[in-house]
Amino acid sequence: MAINFPNSPTNGQNFSSGGKTYVYNSTSGVWDRKTTAIATVTDVSELTDTTNVIPADISDLTDTGGVLGTGGATVYADMAALIAATGMSNGDLGLVSANNNVYIYNGSGWYKIATVQNDSPSAITGVDGLYSLAKDGTPTVITAVSTDPEGFPLTWSFAVTSGSLGTTATVSQADNVFTITPSTTGSDAGTFELTFSATDGVNGAVSAISIFTLSFSVDWSSGSLQYSHRAWGWDATSQGSDIALSEDGNKMIVGNPSTGNNNEGAWSIFTRSGTNWGSPTHIVYADHYERGRLGTSVAMDANGTRVAIAALDGSTSGDTSNRAGNVIIYTLSGTTATREAVIAAETNSLYALNFPTYGGCISMDKLGERIVVGHAGVSAGNLTNCGQAHIYKRTGTTWAKEITFGSDYNYDYQGNGVAISGDGNTVFITRGAGAGNSNERAQTHAPSVKIYTRSGTSWSLQTEIDSPAGIYPSNRFGGTREGQRGSISCTNDGNILVIGDGYAGSNGSIHSRHGKAWVFTRTGTSWDSGVELTPSSSLGSYDTFGTRVTIDDNGTVIVVGKPQASNSQYLEGGEFHVFQKNESGSFVEVDKISNPDDLSSVSGTEGPQDAAQFGRGLAISGNAEYLGVGAPNHYYYANGVPTGWYGDQYGKTYIYIP
Repeated sequence: MAINFPNSPTNGQNFSSGGKTYVYNSTSGVWDRKTTAIATVTDVSELTDTTNVIPADISDLTDTGGVLGTGGATVYADMAALIAATGMSNGDLGLVSANNNVYIYNGSGWYKIATVQNDSPSAITGVDGLYSLAKDGTPTVITAVSTDPEGFPLTWSFAVTSGSLGTTATVSQADNVFTITPSTTGSDAGTFELTFSATDGVNGAVSAISIFTLSFSVDWSSGSLQYSHRAWGWDATSQGSDIALSEDGNKMIVGNPSTGNNNEGAWSIFTRSGTNWGSPTHIVYADHYERGRLGTSVAMDANGTRVAIAALDGSTSGDTSNRAGNVIIYTLSGTTATREAVIAAETNSLYALNFPTYGGCISMDKLGERIVVGHAGVSAGNLTNCGQAHIYKRTGTTWAKEITFGSDYNYDYQGNGVAISGDGNTVFITRGAGAGNSNERAQTHAPSVKIYTRSGTSWSLQTEIDSPAGIYPSNRFGGTREGQRGSISCTNDGNILVIGDGYAGSNGSIHSRHGKAWVFTRTGTSWDSGVELTPSSSLGSYDTFGTRVTIDDNGTVIVVGKPQASNSQYLEGGEFHVFQKNESGSFVEVDKISNPDDLSSVSGTEGPQDAAQFGRGLAISGNAEYLGVGAPNHYYYANGVPTGWYGDQYGKTYIYIP
């Protein structure tokens, strides 16, 4: 359309036609299109739309003034609709909803000029997964960090997502700085979970979860029995073989691997309300993945909402073959267990089937995000029984292997004992449990623990510590060569490690099996060579002191099992020793508790407490206030008469408190 401009215009003269304004430039002798100047801002927060020129949605953009072209901005569903469009003018804009891209038409075709986006804020940093609150009331201050890619300000918040603040602590917030102030009253001890969130108000929120524990020093010098449960019949045979407790001691899970006529296995859930423990819920196998010594070893997260249960003879293929072992992950809601995943052994070699050890020892971090699985008897390549340990990581409800640690020696049985710190940053793997000359490494090296630390998803060896007991063939440093229920435990931060060796001899003897246990401490990245835990009473032959060990999250209480200890009441009835850290930082024995079932009056050479092995199952709660003890070989007698034959090892589980 032709425009008739005025004759003899003067410089700067304005003229409007067709809704457009032009200004005359006498220097160049032409009429220039007059446009609206756009200010430059340095911060998006400076943008204010006082005249409502900027539409609320880009789809409302229309070029009524013709600044952007005669056709304005048009929204197209997808690229096909954009390409098929007709009637465009030079400078027209198009927004394609399918890809959020903006295109400009130059008279002959479309060109991309921008992408419309508002990304989520970055992942939150500066927030740890676990915190131990100071009992003197010193606040824990957390500065959470996240940024918005487009520069929008973030709104921060927090919520209690598990447990209750109650009187345990108060939380205050100043933008992204959160202050958690704990109580100084012993009765206020507890555990709770906070979820920290950040949002730009448009594209959802990002969050980070932390578990907080307030605990006070407990006095275990006079421990007492709070509860016991005797298994009966085939519902829970060998109950107490392995035990795990939640952080606050409100929930306990117990392995019953010999349940059933063919050792199908089971596990039990115990819950506490105040001082009352209800009847346990027994979980039996659902299919062949779970069928096969289910409950050989057990592990649980801090809140008792996710557990790992090993089925040493479970089928990796879900049928009656390939019983190389599985670890089953369940989520718990009350006493209802829902299977989340099956983590199967990766080998079905003949030796793995004849000598199953996958899952013989397992450990889960406090957040339920990582699990380490020992496979002490596995053969790999040309190596026989070299042993391995695997770390698996959870993303949502999916578990995947993160790394495998192997050995270069025949009969090294690496993975006979494994542990992961509560924060998931340190892993401990023992090796060298082979007996006699079959263990190549044992000829020149003492058994050892390998310590790995994590950065992101990468693991690296921090150090390797040899057993203070030295080189000898009959060794169970960290656990048996079968790798079942290893004797190894660590604190929440991984800075204190306890390892037992139930077969260690005294005075150089390799046959006495008095047993030993040591505590190792890390300062920075350096580890000491270990301090032996010395019981107050002398050890007898085959006492197997150190067969099981457990330590609380803060490293104040260590309990060492001595399951084959004997006294006048019974043979190998078992006992445990309690060591507590004193003011100088040393662990000293404060109590020793023997099998509480005095059945010395029962006649018969195979009395019910012969080889009950009280203390073979052992676990202390994170707050050090509850101790679970198992006697998996406990027999049941009624009125002095055995109810079954010698093989009826029903088992019994006990709860002790300070």
